[in-house]
Amino acid sequence: MAAEVESLEKTLQREKEAKYDKTLEAELRTWLESFLEKPLPNTDAPFQENLKTGTVLCELLNKICAGIVKKINDSKLPFKQIVI
Repeated sequence: MAAEVESLEKTLQREKEAKYDKTLEAELRTWLESFLEKPLPNTDAPFQENLKTGTVLCELLNKICAGIVKKINDSKLPFKQIVI
């Protein structure tokens, strides 16, 4: 039974990776860095890691509509982050 679950997990992971568009990721990364006028915090990490804390998204919102996010929490604690 465990082998079946592992196989299913591998299959789902493979399907998820097949849908992921690296070209679109690169375009979005470039656009975000250009729009925010600074590089993403951790350029060596996977793109999702830069969005996980929500800091980049809050900065983006503040750039679009100044002051909409009053305080940006930059905590690295797991319960403050969104798992993608």
